[in-house]
Parts: sequence; C-alpha cells; structure tokens
Amino acid sequence: FKAISLDSGVFVIASVVSLVTGIAFGLTPAWRAGSSGLADTLKLSATGNTRSVGRTRFSRALIIGQIALALVLLTCAGLMVQTVARLLAVDPGFNPHNLVMVYPGVDLNRYLGDGDMDRATERVDAAFGDMRQRVAALLGEKWASVGLQGSDEDMSTIVGGPSHQVRGFYMATEGATPLEVMRAPLQMGRWLERTDANEASPRVMVNQTAARLLWPGENPIGKRLWPKGPPPGKPSEVIGVVGDTRMNSYDEVPSPTVYKVMSKEPLVGPSRFLLMRIDSWPAGWAKRIGDELKAAGADSSPPFFVNVEEQLNLSAAGRRTLMLYLAMFAGVALFLCAIGLYGVLAYSVARRTKEIGTRLALGASRWDVLGLVARDGIFLTGLGTILGVGAAVGATHLIQSFLFGVTPQDPITFAVAAILIDIVAMLACWLPARKAANVDPMVALRYE
Repeated sequence: FKAISLDSGVFVIASVVSLVTGIAFGLTPAWRAGSSGLADTLKLSATGNTRSVGRTRFSRALIIGQIALALVLLTCAGLMVQTVARLLAVDPGFNPHNLVMVYPGVDLNRYLGDGDMDRATERVDAAFGDMRQRVAALLGEKWASVGLQGSDEDMSTIVGGPSHQVRGFYMATEGATPLEVMRAPLQMGRWLERTDANEASPRVMVNQTAARLLWPGENPIGKRLWPKGPPPGKPSEVIGVVGDTRMNSYDEVPSPTVYKVMSKEPLVGPSRFLLMRIDSWPAGWAKRIGDELKAAGADSSPPFFVNVEEQLNLSAAGRRTLMLYLAMFAGVALFLCAIGLYGVLAYSVARRTKEIGTRLALGASRWDVLGLVARDGIFLTGLGTILGVGAAVGATHLIQSFLFGVTPQDPITFAVAAILIDIVAMLACWLPARKAANVDPMVALRYE
C-alpha cells in the first residue's frame, strides 16, 4: 500500500476553494448592504421594522440547504454503517482465526526433466508431501495440508443430460484435508480419504451450493456426477457435503464446488498451496517455515504468506473507509447546520426584540413568544428535511455498489437520519427561543 501523506496539489486546491468560498460569501452581504437605498434604510429605522424579506431570504435558503445536505450525508453514512455491520456479521463458513495459506515458489522446469509430465507431476506431489510433513512437524500433525484450486468444469447429474458449471478443488488427504484444517462444517456424509481417488470409481464431496444446484430438495449422498462429454467420462460418487466457505471476502458469493482427492493432477503451478493453522506461533515462524519449504524443494525466493483472517478483514476495508469519511462529513455538516440555524434565529430574535417586548406588554405569554420563534426554526427544519429526503433518494444510488444487505432506500435509515437532524435542529432552536421568551418588556420597549 502506498503511504498517505500531505500532497501539495491537494493543499493548493483546498486553499483556493476555501479562499474563493470565503470571499464569495463575505461579499454577498456587503453587496446587499451597499445596494440598499438611503431612503429605504431610514424608512426601516423610523418605522421600527425589524425584518426585511430580501435580507433574510438568502440566509434562510442557506440553512435549508445545509439541513438538506446534512440529511443526505447522514443517510449515506447510515447505510454504510449497516453495510459494514452486516458484512462483519457474515459467517465465512469456517474458522479463519490463525489460518495461513502459503504459496511456495516451485520452478516446474526443475521437475520436468525429460519432458515426461506424469513423472514431473509425481515429483511435485512428492515435494509438496515433504513440505507438508516438515511444516506439520513444526505445527502439529493435524494442522497442515495441501490444496489446489482447479478450474471450472461442466458436469451433469445424468449421462448426456444438461450440464452445470462447477469449480474443482483438489485436496491432499495425508494428515488432514484443507477443509478439516479450515474447520469447515461437515453437513452430511464423511470426509475424503486417500482411497477415494480410485480411478475406476472416484468419490467426491460437494458444497451446499452445489448440492442445491444439482439435486434441489434431494439427498446428494450416493448421487453421481458425469463430466461433460462426449464421450462421457467416468462418474464420480458423492460421499459428503460440506458447508459453503468464503475465503476471499465476506460478500463473496459461494460457487458450486466439487472437492476431489489430489492424485496426479497436472495443475502443479502456483495455484497449489499449503494451508496451516498456527495456534501456537513459534518464534520466527515465517522464516522457519520458509527454510523447511526450501529444504523440501521450494525455490530460494521467499514464500508468499496469506493470513486468511486479515484477507477477509481487508475485503471490508474499502467500505469501512467510505463509512468513516461519510460519518465524518455528516458530523461536520450536522454541526454547521446547527450553528447556522442558531445564528439565523438568534439574529432574528435580536432584530425583533422591540416587537417581542410589545407582544409581551400587550399580554402575550412567554409560551406564545417561545412558539413564535420556534415555529420559524421548525419551518426551516421541515423544509430542509423534505428537500434532503428527496435528494438522499437520488444520492444513495451513487453508493449502491458499495452496499451489502441493505437497500439504497432503506426506510429505517431514512427515518433515523431525519429524526436525528430534527433533534439537533430543535436543540439549536431552543436557545434563541428561550432567550426571546425571557425578554423584559420594559427593556425591549426602550430598545433600538
């Protein structure tokens, strides 16, 4: 990963945008003040008029826009929070803790010799068997195995029938199979054994997705699979069903998979790996394992280690980052709209001090004055919320590809975001309204 640091280009752009924004919004009230005629100003002062629609319209529009923008950001942040929470709650179908995959570098040219592929395959099988035994001696006999991710192949449940594409996965059976090392749940039947590689009648396992696809509503144990012909190949008998697993990411869609015993498979390239569970981490374990692999015939280059648990967590890292940024921006927007709403209402109360004093002197209660100011804030908040909901409906489609387990128009998220921003807005309205309700009528009548 590239280290993140301050970038001069980004700093310059941010500085220019901030400067232009400050100048633009600073000149606007100055321009409006300069455009007012002297006669109008004297008339407003003489009549004691405390409000000018032209002067307040722009600031009120800004507050409405702030509330709408804050609601959009809050809604998007809420959807991402749910996405990350649901991702991390997904069961990968195995125990990823302390599970490590290692890809030892193997130069196939060293094993080809006279070009006999069968003989080269036997040599590679022997080399990987030696690697497994050496690693097992370090970690414990039950916690290391060899696996090979095969390619997709077409198979059918009846001779000459419609075929289905399934993924092949080859497993060594010495010690423990990769599925046992992963602690994947055995749903039906039994695990593969070395004798299941019988060429005359091979036996295989399938995952739940394959079982549902190939034999919906049926017991797959004892069923047969034919590779796509013609001519039709030898059928394989299903002797076990294992749960679906997600090795690469939490949102990975499990593929229908057929598990076979590794036996003279020509696919001996970099896709073959060792799978190990390191419950007790020996000192310098990576170097020690690398040394054992080289002693068994691996290349001199360092092996490639994959911490499966970290790999799964990294698969959600992008969504977590987006969630944090959206939550941060939503918090800033919420704070700014609360400050802005408070400022507009506080300014309105200051301008209407004489009016409020007159109302109180004529018999209006403090609750009437409180409601007078609060209604103004409620109107701005309500209009901003309505516009924000409409904008959020469109904006959430922009992050739809990042969502998992939640729809872009999730009603609960929209409702929580709207309630949260309304609560913050009402708190911002409370202080100016409370100040207006506590105005002394005698002081207010002498105001100006």
